[in-house]
Amino acid sequence: MKQDILSLFLNAYATKLRLMRIFNHARNQQNRSILILPPSNFGSIGDEAMITGIIDYFKDKGVEKIGLISCSLSPDWNNFKTESQNLKIVHHIFSDSWKQWFEFIKLASTYDQFYCLGADVMDGKYSEYRSARRIQCAALAKQTGTDSAILGFSFNEEPTEKVVEAFQKLPLDIKLYARDPISQNRLIQKLKRPIELVADLAFLVHPASNDGHLSDVLKWIKDQKISQRVVLGINANSQIISQPDEQDINKIIHIYVEALTEIYSQNDNVSFILVPHDFRHPDKKSSDIGLSEAIWQDLPAEVQYHCLRLPAQFSARQIKSIAGNLDMVLSGRMHFAIACLGQGTPVACITYQGKFEGLFRHFELEGMLIKPEEALEESNLGKLIIALLEKRDHIRKNIQNKLSKVQQLAQANLYDQV
Repeated sequence: MKQDILSLFLNAYATKLRLMRIFNHARNQQNRSILILPPSNFGSIGDEAMITGIIDYFKDKGVEKIGLISCSLSPDWNNFKTESQNLKIVHHIFSDSWKQWFEFIKLASTYDQFYCLGADVMDGKYSEYRSARRIQCAALAKQTGTDSAILGFSFNEEPTEKVVEAFQKLPLDIKLYARDPISQNRLIQKLKRPIELVADLAFLVHPASNDGHLSDVLKWIKDQKISQRVVLGINANSQIISQPDEQDINKIIHIYVEALTEIYSQNDNVSFILVPHDFRHPDKKSSDIGLSEAIWQDLPAEVQYHCLRLPAQFSARQIKSIAGNLDMVLSGRMHFAIACLGQGTPVACITYQGKFEGLFRHFELEGMLIKPEEALEESNLGKLIIALLEKRDHIRKNIQNKLSKVQQLAQANLYDQV
């Protein structure tokens, strides 16, 4: 009851602001501004890649200001920087009190576009409440007269009922963009409304220049290749198991160590580089950094000698640059896979939450995915990579043949927005 009453007041306030904008002719057609709601707080390289992709696209299109919303009181996206000298990044805090909802509406009314970056957080899998809240943000922003869209998101086969209901209430002029054809079909079936097919915004990210710690990593890779070694990137992600306990984490570590050891035993000219793709909770064993460290520690000495751990936290641009210099990659993170595919690098993935299949359908690639339950069985992961290593040149050509089309689909998130 209280929520219904609050919604009435919020909508009334948003309508008032829209009418004021019309009366004051507040919209400026020369200098556009964009407000972005990231999928999560700072630390996810995948989220950073999507935001960086938007900035790379808009910095030459007359946009002067991009606002980033943080959903907690920590610094979060204040750490995010842009290389563009003509674009101002503004940071806003949005917690979840009733007062903050009114402040969000006022904030949204001062921007020309509101983008909710959908990613993998729109189907209620991680949190039904947060998914519904993001949908409400898009609706309220639109109510103020700000153009509103939910960009590039995936949708699993079992979305929650409340999320589906929230989507069904959205006006048709709030565009929804599915980042893969499988998600698009699921959304059309559930919502009975038009859904635009796009690709992930991270495909728009430009690789970084060769500097700092990146220079050291690229030199290591180059030295391996001079020695006629094949360089295989490795990313481990504990999310392949839902709510993993300590035993599950140890199982993941064991499977990766076993796979790398088996690959090396069959191809002693292979070198490995361990690549975390999420820098949140670095002290936890279940984090990307924790898994990377534990895998390296457990490797046999001979394999460890030919294995590099990333020496520092890297940006989305830097990760993409690294990905472009690798011969092949095994990833548990979808956005690391996107960084590889965006550089033409063959990548195999351990799947979760039904979002990898649609990504690989963009490239018409088969045999590159393995389910968690299969990957966690002895020897399966190593056998998959050994088989794919032999076909890596053919796979690379297939990726390169499709890449231009996929990049155009990534741009389609934004074609009509400026």
